[in-house]
Parts: sequence; structure tokens; C-alpha cells
Amino acid sequence: TTKELEKILINLKLLKKGKNIVDFGCGFGSAIQYLSSKHPNIRFFGCDKNKKILEIAKTYTDNKNLRYLYQDFLNFKKNKLLENISCVFNIHTLCCFKNPQKFIKSTTHMKPEFIIIKSLFYDGPINTFIHTEDLGEANKKNIDGDLNIFSKQMIIDFYKKLNYKYISYKPFFIKKKLTRDKKSGRKSYTIKFNNRLNTFTGPVYLPWGFMI
Repeated sequence: TTKELEKILINLKLLKKGKNIVDFGCGFGSAIQYLSSKHPNIRFFGCDKNKKILEIAKTYTDNKNLRYLYQDFLNFKKNKLLENISCVFNIHTLCCFKNPQKFIKSTTHMKPEFIIIKSLFYDGPINTFIHTEDLGEANKKNIDGDLNIFSKQMIIDFYKKLNYKYISYKPFFIKKKLTRDKKSGRKSYTIKFNNRLNTFTGPVYLPWGFMI
């Protein structure tokens, strides 16, 4: 995912000196750590609403061009550091929301030049709401999860209302085979058909893609 994102950023000429890029919903920061290590002339910001996760993320790297900031997706607060933003990207967060409009609006608050979303999309006029419960992790707190698949055109229309023009869409297919772990229902695995490795979790097909 991160290397595919890097290719997109290069094509958009966003990995040039002086650019400011935000990972909105960075989690433990794996993507932003990789990018900040490879592109030291770019300023990167990792934002998340989970303060504990951010503290852990800070221990993984001391890259001088990377800063972690607390931000609540649905209650965005202005921060002078998050001005003149070139790009906001997000990986695997939109699909967790039942109301995508709230999250979409939150990605525009920093007024970035570009917004890149990797999530689950369907090329048709239908939304699919999927709630999973991993019984193999019943002793953990995070056994629940949402994998909501949204109409691609609906998301495009939402952004259009916020004055963001649709540029392109690229389906994402994992290149390395992932085997199914029968002990973990939620862990992703792949099945090959149509000469591609298609991703699943449990019984659910995951149509991942990048929207710009």
C-alpha cells in the first residue's frame, strides 16, 4: 500500500522540497515513517484521534521531518502547523464510518491541494455496510470492526460539493500472496482469479482502491 501511495505522490509531483503532507488517521505511523525516511526534504505530519497510539508511534522513529499531532476526525481543531498543506492522504479509515460525509468533510479542513483516499469502493449506485465480529479474538476489546463499501460516484459527488475535483481512481491489488489464517477470522488473505490476487477477510471481498 505505502509503495503504491508513493508512486501516486510522485506522479502528482508532491514529493518535492517544500511540500507538506499529512497522514490523516496515521495509526502507528507505518506509512508516514517510510515516506519521511525516504524523502527528508518533505515535511510530514501524522494525525490521529488516539493519543495512546500516537505516543507509541513516536517511539518508532526520530525523523526530523516528521511530527505527530492529535486530531479528532469529527471535531477538527485548527493548528498553525497544518497550514499550506500540499496533500492529505488516508489509508483504511473511510470504510470504518457509517456516515462517510462527516469524515470526507474532515479531510478538507486543512484545505490541501490534493486528497488521496485508500478505502473500499464500488463502481455502482449502492453502499454496503458490513460489521464484523472476530470470534477468534473474543477475549480482546477490539473484536468488532466495520468494512463499509461506498459507491465511488457518491464519494466523488460529496467532494465536488466541497469544491474538490475528482482526478482519478486506481484499484489496488496485493502482489504478494497472503494465506488464510483459520485461527484469525479478520486477518486478510488472497484468492487468485482473473490473473489477480483478490483480498478477502473472512467471507468478505475487499475492493480496495485509491481515489484522488
